Amino acid sequence: MTSSKGRNWVALALLALLGLAVYGIKGVVDSRGVVSVRVSGDLVRVDRDALRRVVGPHLHSGLLEVDVEAVRAAASELPWVRAVTVRREWPDRIDLRIVERTPVATWNEQQLLEADATLFSPPETDDLQRGLASLSGPQGRHSEVLMRYKQLALLFGTFGGGVDRVSLAPRGAWDLGFANGMTMRLGPNPDFEQLRGYARVLPELFGGRLPNVMSIDLRYANGFAVRWRDDSLTASADTRSWLR
Repeated sequence: MTSSKGRNWVALALLALLGLAVYGIKGVVDSRGVVSVRVSGDLVRVDRDALRRVVGPHLHSGLLEVDVEAVRAAASELPWVRAVTVRREWPDRIDLRIVERTPVATWNEQQLLEADATLFSPPETDDLQRGLASLSGPQGRHSEVLMRYKQLALLFGTFGGGVDRVSLAPRGAWDLGFANGMTMRLGPNPDFEQLRGYARVLPELFGGRLPNVMSIDLRYANGFAVRWRDDSLTASADTRSWLR
């Protein structure tokens, strides 16, 4: 019995010492505070100094007292930040892992679009617009326009240098722009089976004359109209047979 009680007292003493040690370590860490912030990730547009500035007000307490959710929320406010992971790193560092936004298109010349149709608004976009597809349309229709752009860009491939602009008019018509400056107009509900036929035969039909094409109007049921760069207009014959 005495031996058992002795072991219990030893165990209690060890627990007490462990508690004091933990409390002492916590006190040391708390008194030291956060000394550094490490930022990692494949960052091109995110300003690391700006990132440190916005999270700084949340790092005045000791490492164990840092509100990591508040740090994450503050970092997420920067326009180019898509996602943030925050970790405490012993003994006095906070690690920020940043996932940067990757735009695929501009929207109404004012905002940027990611591949999942997320809109964001960085302060400056002028230097980006040259390398991105230009999409436009009524407010709230950006997801639809982005989806249509992806479909049409895949469908027409390298024809005209590739689709680099898609615009949805208020009444539903679609305007396409190509890298070579050519434009194309589609009706409100494009027939994609018919468009696949056009995408197949138009390169062969125009051949070396394609650089002279200003616009193609595909809103007709059984044909199309072409405006040439010399401003002449050509209406095609019935195209149903060679689109099959």
